[in-house]
Amino acid sequence: MNLTAQDTPIRLEVFSKDYSIFQWTTENGLSQNNIKEIIEGPNGYLWLATFNGLIRFDGYEFKIFNEGNTPEMNSSVILSIVKDKNEQIWFSTTTEIIQLNNHELIQHELLSPGFNKLNILNGDLYVTTPDKLFKYDNKQSSFIYEIVLNNGVNLFDVDDEIYFHQNGKIMLLQDGKAKTLAKISRPCRLFGDIFISKSDSTLKFHQVNSKTNRVISINELPLLRDAINDDDNLEMIKYSPYGDLHAIITDEKIILSSSKKILLELSNSSYSAKSIKDVHFSDNGMIWVGTSDQGLILLYPKKFKSLLSEFPEISQAGNFIYEAPDATIWTDLFCGSMMQINPKNNQTKIINTNTICPWGMLIDQNKKTWIIDVHNGLYHYDSTLHKVPGKILATTNVFYSIYETKKGHKYIGTNTGIYKVVNDSIQFISNTAGLEHVYVFYEDRQDNLLFCSKSGLGFLEENDDFVIIDKGSGLPTNDVRSVYQDANLNYWIGTSMHGLYLYDNQNFYALPYYDKRLGQDVLCIIEDDLGNLWMNSNNGIYRANRSELINYAYSPTHTFSTMRFTSADGLHSSEGNSRTQNKAFMGNDGNLWFSMITGPVYINPKEIGTLNEKRKIQIDEVKIDKRIVEFDSIIVVEPEQNIIQLKFSHPNFNRSEHVLYAYRIEELNDDWIEIDRNRVITLTELPFGKYTLTIKQVGTNNKVKAKLNIKAYFWEKDFFKFIVVFISTGFFFLVIFYVLKVRKRGRIKLKVMSNDLNNLKLKALQTQMNPHFIFNCLNSIQSLYILDQHDKANLYMTRFSRLLRIILEHAQKPLISLEEEVEMFNIYVPLESLQFEDEFDYNITIDPSIDMINTQIPSMVTQTFIENSIKHGLKTLKGRRGKLEINILKYKQSILIEVIDNGVGYKQAHRLKKELEVSHQSRGTEITKQRIELINTLNEINIQIQTTHLKNKEGKSIGTKVGLYFPKTIM
Repeated sequence: MNLTAQDTPIRLEVFSKDYSIFQWTTENGLSQNNIKEIIEGPNGYLWLATFNGLIRFDGYEFKIFNEGNTPEMNSSVILSIVKDKNEQIWFSTTTEIIQLNNHELIQHELLSPGFNKLNILNGDLYVTTPDKLFKYDNKQSSFIYEIVLNNGVNLFDVDDEIYFHQNGKIMLLQDGKAKTLAKISRPCRLFGDIFISKSDSTLKFHQVNSKTNRVISINELPLLRDAINDDDNLEMIKYSPYGDLHAIITDEKIILSSSKKILLELSNSSYSAKSIKDVHFSDNGMIWVGTSDQGLILLYPKKFKSLLSEFPEISQAGNFIYEAPDATIWTDLFCGSMMQINPKNNQTKIINTNTICPWGMLIDQNKKTWIIDVHNGLYHYDSTLHKVPGKILATTNVFYSIYETKKGHKYIGTNTGIYKVVNDSIQFISNTAGLEHVYVFYEDRQDNLLFCSKSGLGFLEENDDFVIIDKGSGLPTNDVRSVYQDANLNYWIGTSMHGLYLYDNQNFYALPYYDKRLGQDVLCIIEDDLGNLWMNSNNGIYRANRSELINYAYSPTHTFSTMRFTSADGLHSSEGNSRTQNKAFMGNDGNLWFSMITGPVYINPKEIGTLNEKRKIQIDEVKIDKRIVEFDSIIVVEPEQNIIQLKFSHPNFNRSEHVLYAYRIEELNDDWIEIDRNRVITLTELPFGKYTLTIKQVGTNNKVKAKLNIKAYFWEKDFFKFIVVFISTGFFFLVIFYVLKVRKRGRIKLKVMSNDLNNLKLKALQTQMNPHFIFNCLNSIQSLYILDQHDKANLYMTRFSRLLRIILEHAQKPLISLEEEVEMFNIYVPLESLQFEDEFDYNITIDPSIDMINTQIPSMVTQTFIENSIKHGLKTLKGRRGKLEINILKYKQSILIEVIDNGVGYKQAHRLKKELEVSHQSRGTEITKQRIELINTLNEINIQIQTTHLKNKEGKSIGTKVGLYFPKTIM
């Protein structure tokens, strides 16, 4: 039940400026408008006795206990309510006495038929019935009979002694007996040992002397004499245990007073002796009034002091507020005059400004006083006003601000740019002519001069050049109204209609004005000594913790809380001034001053304190699947239940709309989740396990924790899992044992077959290679015979027969030595050279450190690439003599064989090969690559081939290089 206090038609008299009035009735959540008694419980909750049950109020919601929802209650009529020295609540109904012990209600029978009045005397509970007095014994947990009484008893205690008024007498209760001290008319207790009686329409003041146990008359108290008259029907006097405050209730009015003055008087025909039932003083300065027909009333102490209330001379809105070097406060009285206030003695001085309208002022380092007129420029004041000369642009018709830097430079902000005060005259800074509405100036911690304008946030340099940060730089708007730099050199920027922004010298971060935690118009920004930023707006004054704002700006998963101050806190208007230099400052006395459209206000930030951090959050109700369950320190949830609802409360009467809450489950998430104002947390489908739910009041260390035990289904429990794992593991090992046994036999057989197969594949490839090479050789011999070159053909045939024998020998070996490979080179290459009529040179280079005999490589691998170089690279070469180089080198952990030619290049050779449409398709390179892949797989090595197209500086092809890398693991 979301409650909003409403203003009442009560007429305030005397010093009403100190309090605001809020009222709750049945129209906004109260179950009944008849409030008989009010007390404050041990956790800070307000408890109200009504004829429709006992009501607990936390500042946000009323919780009702009556016979309809509380089994321990047989009646909803609450006759009396008290709190004993053990912080336990007791209340009586027409049918029982009930003890509230934490969350437990304990029922006691009535001690006697009729009205059982509860009393707390010296911290103990006493019960008066129409004819008896009882005391509650905490050790025996029972009531003990004390003494017989007559109807109409009125108990009070003085210095640990108990007195009562009965039948026109003041009696002392001592050792179970009553002793008469004095005859007196009906008394009304004030405080301590002083009480008031009334006889013959005359108020008389009495005092009990506990040392002599005598009642004596004392002199009349002047303050009470000023507050009440002899013909007033004095009903009740209550005093505050937290300070010098008293509430006097008569049949005509309520008077709130201190020992020095009357503070507040409520006088309305509806608030008579029949209407006012009780007054309660809270430790935070709030005063609660219970009535018989007007509900619950709160007298809320105003936080802000208003000069409009303190000084009647301020009859109209001031435009600025300014603190002079001598700590006096200056403000304008709109057009025609200004006022100077001395805060030490509240003396004032009115300064006549004739026809000018002051808009801002400055007392400079030379103690000269400067005053801006909104439309007429700058004036110098030395008991009289003197217009400061200077050429003013025709387009300049509004003067907003004046500011002096630490170096003594004075600047004036206008609607068309910036003026500068030079030699007691003003000069326009021409390059600022494009600026719109320069409202205020600000000097940061590095002595940079900034200005806020409708063109953006500007930095004004000493040569009067400037830099603008605007929408193009990341701001959402160009209309900047305020700026502040904190100790971490972050800039806080207030805008019009777009709220507050943080600039960390790299990026802009928006703060959420859209959820009403901050205003959309931030007219000024100042910081107090407690780390809070204060922002004036058109919707009140906001306070927020700077560190919380930074954390939220960087990560919205963080939380922050704010307080918004309005007319209920002492502001005559929630709208601040937006276009003057002097809108807010921290005075030498530590007070914060703000300029509002109805005049200046000020506040001591240290008196605000925290948002009732001392009062703890309490979990009131737990629902599991929409059913209310009992809980202690641990909330147990069965596995088939998946919806948990927790409802909590928090006694907070300091404007509860300011208070925000958040929660997190520590084992699942480090981020806080903000809670809706209904104060209900819903958790669904949590995995089984044990968790800690933490609820906190944002901006404080006020937290409450609840343990959650989400039980598992039987198949999710560790024991069941252990059994499953044990059985599965045993079965798994049986299967593994069987598989390993079968695979071991198969692996041996497979290994033999695999080696045979790979060897067969390798030999088959070698067989494919040999006919290919033989065919090429025979083709060359045939060509020589056709050309009638029989000598060369015979020489070729001799060498070929020798080469053929080597090839046949190598075909039987998977590996050959480098020496054997080089021997084949020396036979094969000359054979090819003879075919080309010695048109290319041939050279083999060997690294002397290589062991040619014991280093082995796969046979017939390099021959294919030598053949390609000759047939495709050198054969088609024109214009230069061919050259073939074969290099055998060491390279890292490998043997490198390089085949280098200066032919046409492999790309050009490939193109020429296609153009010649050779009928025989050479498969040498393809077969060689397949052999290398098979060798790599069989031996788990990595033989690599790298082909490089050689070019000169002009990018023309000059040959091809093929590198074959053989790892030493096969050698």
